[in-house]
Amino acid sequence: MKRATGTGVGERPVRPIDSLQPQLKGLDGKDYAAYQSLRGSYTYKRFRLHVDQIPKDTYAPPSTGVFRLSVSRADANFPDECFTSRIGCVAFRDFLTRQFHKACVRLCPGRRGTGNSGLITISEPGQEILDRTSIHVDEEDIEARFFLGFPATGRSKTLR
Repeated sequence: MKRATGTGVGERPVRPIDSLQPQLKGLDGKDYAAYQSLRGSYTYKRFRLHVDQIPKDTYAPPSTGVFRLSVSRADANFPDECFTSRIGCVAFRDFLTRQFHKACVRLCPGRRGTGNSGLITISEPGQEILDRTSIHVDEEDIEARFFLGFPATGRSKTLR
């Protein structure tokens, strides 16, 4: 997947993650659709958050939101053996999906508010080890693709 650089025509700029909190506070109490202003990429020390598509409604299904978290392979520091064979890559992506899902369940156990508000999740893995698209690995980055339900009560945001 192409890395967001903020330099292309029509691309949103890459912003520091610190800019996200004031933006969120400014949206408190507004219509849920106002979250669309958060689209773009945000950088932190060792990862990037890409907000590609935000559901226009708190009741929208999780699949309507596209959020990505990427970290460079160098920073992730996984052994090269994870990437040398197709079977190894499939197992690695499946493993990361399971770990991400477990962390979501542990840290954010369900919805809080209306609709999918407060939900953080990734495609839930079953028993089988499968070639998953929820984790993408290329030469430079490891990327998790997940859903995040922004806080809301009814169709208005609640950020407190």
